[in-house]
Amino acid sequence: GDTLITTVGRMILTLTDTNKKGYRIGGDEFVIVVETPQEGEIDNLLQKWDELIKLQSQVVEIDLSIAVGYALGEGKEIDRIIKEADKLMYQKKKQQKYYK
Repeated sequence: GDTLITTVGRMILTLTDTNKKGYRIGGDEFVIVVETPQEGEIDNLLQKWDELIKLQSQVVEIDLSIAVGYALGEGKEIDRIIKEADKLMYQKKKQQKYYK
């Protein structure tokens, strides 16, 4: 468990830069905050994440289950943004993808 969480954290770090910051907010929950995203930047980030998960799933000996949600808003609304993204993530979790 700890090894997988550390691996995911490192994967998220590869997606960060000056306007994208990654955080672990719970046991196995992470968030990437994108400040002032450009058009298509979120879609590009999600595509890169999906590619990283597919590559990692070929390396590890377990099936990976990943659900992603996102929301837009301003920094002062961070609690609402995270709740909205979390809700979308759980909706997507019902349609779960397994990578192997």
